[in-house]
Amino acid sequence: MNQSIESEVLISNIKALVVSQDIAKLKEILSTARNSGLSKISLDFYDDLELAFKELNKNNYNVILVCINYLGVLSIEDCIELMNFNIPIFVYGTAENAELFKKLKKIGFNDQIIAPAFSFEFFMQLLEKICEKVLNHNQIQKAIVKKLTFDNNLTRKTLDNAPVGVVKLDKNLRIIEVNSTIARLLNVNKSDLEKFIGRHVGKIFSSLSNSVFDNVMHGEKVHLENYAITITNHANAQRYWDIAIWPILAEDNQLKNIMMLISDTTEKVNLAKQREDIIATLAHDLKTPLIGAERTLESLIGGNLGHLSEVQSTVLGKLKQSNHNLLSIIKNIVDVYRFESSEMTIKYSFELISDIIKSCVNDLNILISDKQIHLKINHLENEPKLAIDKYSIYRVIFNILDNAIKFSKPNSSIIINLVQEDLYLALIVTDFGCGMEVDDKLFSRFYQGQAGRKNLTGSGLGLYLIKQIVELHHGQININSKINAGTSFTIKLPLAIKNGSDSKLLIS
Repeated sequence: MNQSIESEVLISNIKALVVSQDIAKLKEILSTARNSGLSKISLDFYDDLELAFKELNKNNYNVILVCINYLGVLSIEDCIELMNFNIPIFVYGTAENAELFKKLKKIGFNDQIIAPAFSFEFFMQLLEKICEKVLNHNQIQKAIVKKLTFDNNLTRKTLDNAPVGVVKLDKNLRIIEVNSTIARLLNVNKSDLEKFIGRHVGKIFSSLSNSVFDNVMHGEKVHLENYAITITNHANAQRYWDIAIWPILAEDNQLKNIMMLISDTTEKVNLAKQREDIIATLAHDLKTPLIGAERTLESLIGGNLGHLSEVQSTVLGKLKQSNHNLLSIIKNIVDVYRFESSEMTIKYSFELISDIIKSCVNDLNILISDKQIHLKINHLENEPKLAIDKYSIYRVIFNILDNAIKFSKPNSSIIINLVQEDLYLALIVTDFGCGMEVDDKLFSRFYQGQAGRKNLTGSGLGLYLIKQIVELHHGQININSKINAGTSFTIKLPLAIKNGSDSKLLIS
């Protein structure tokens, strides 16, 4: 269609809203111009801006005509609101308003028609300008739609070829859109993805509970790392995903949509497990000969195999300490593996914590003697027995005492207190060594503080293991420390706990 034909069609389809204080005069000129083509344009006249705005919201107008005398009495806010309708606006008036025309141009009213006076010729000129403007506006709109369609198709192709799954939800957690990668993640056909639209996210991703989205619904971002997912129609039903979930907020900061980004980390997780299996197996195989070596060294140092000179005793003592440190690392590695692979069986029995402390002190006695540590134990009168796993709590107390000795200066003191606090028995181990900085990473796997990094015998697993065991016993752990002043570990274990599946209360 050439431009002249399109202009004729446009003339008959133009719907204009006219805002003016002189409607009577405009209608008089309009009646004179009925046979000139102006009658093909639908004109709605308003002298009240509020009513005009309501009509603009209700009807589809192609153009707005505003008398400059009317704009002259409007506020800047009203003028900007008028421009926000994104419809061509013509300001018309006579040359006597030249200064006002300049001011209006500065705030964005660029389409201006200045006539010597209101006349038939003026409206014919106005008609020509309207047709030209509406035609250009429509062409621009078509170009924008074409560009948006192209961009949308490009975005769609990009999302479908992305190596991660993308899910868009509404504020009621119903699926609006998914990309094709989701089909691979869920092991379904791409054609099945259409059935997901409109369904609740929990129906499709059944392993994700509603609680996962609670924080997102309140405007927070959530990242689930190596999240275990069960996919029933997959050969390997147990999968692991990294899931990022974040909210999309509307202009009023209210929740509008929720986005999910999903990547499959199963292969990475399985590979890490295989590495840990190898390390745990090696550590387990090393533990037995190290224990044998420790017993032999103890016999030698104790003189069971003959008298030793002072030099020989010193050398064997250092050798035993090195062997002890290595054995401690191996035991931590094995125990961490057992806990994380659910191979650690908790066997509750009623025990006195003081008896376990005594066992740990006996096993660490050589290290205590070598550093000439002054150990003081403040026992608790009428100490209650606790329902605990004896071996696990032994590992906790052993690791804490081992750390206290390791980071204490020679000839310093270590104090052990047993205190009953409400429904807990508290074990407090205080040393006066180098101290450390306490932060959130302290109980992470393989994390070592500044003091630990200086001591090359640590694995960074001791505190991690302690936290796992204490929490498994429904207990609490707390650390207070100050650089160059010492550290105080507090372990609180409940006087009564529930015993696993049968939920029986174990009370001393």
